[in-house]
Amino acid sequence: PAGDFIQTAVLGSLMGRSLGEFLKTFFPHVNPSLYSLIGAASFSGGAIQSISAAVVLMEFTVTFVLEVPVLVAVLISYAISRTQGLNIYDTVMKLNGLKSLQGLKFDREAVAKKKAGDIMRNNFKSVQSETTVGEAIELLED
Repeated sequence: PAGDFIQTAVLGSLMGRSLGEFLKTFFPHVNPSLYSLIGAASFSGGAIQSISAAVVLMEFTVTFVLEVPVLVAVLISYAISRTQGLNIYDTVMKLNGLKSLQGLKFDREAVAKKKAGDIMRNNFKSVQSETTVGEAIELLED
């Protein structure tokens, strides 16, 4: 699902701008482009279920005038999205038959006592720049 963040931001921006244009008919002082930014952050935050969408979009625009409205909108969409199900990435994993990490159960006490070395793998196979394609394929088949 690479590239889904931009698509959700564009869709949210379109919805926010539409709302801004609608409100402008009743309130002429409304700036629809501000609603566009809030909509982009809100829709993205809900789709990926993360408040990092607010931070990313605030960095894109280099404006911090809308910090509070953007964060409030993202938190609301995040909260609503969490009650409805998985985020966009976990949904794609589930559709492809892969297990999602969300809702994964584990014994916290047992994990807390483990050391990093207990769960690390050290039998990695590496490919050097001199490795031929045939050798790389053999490594993958093993």
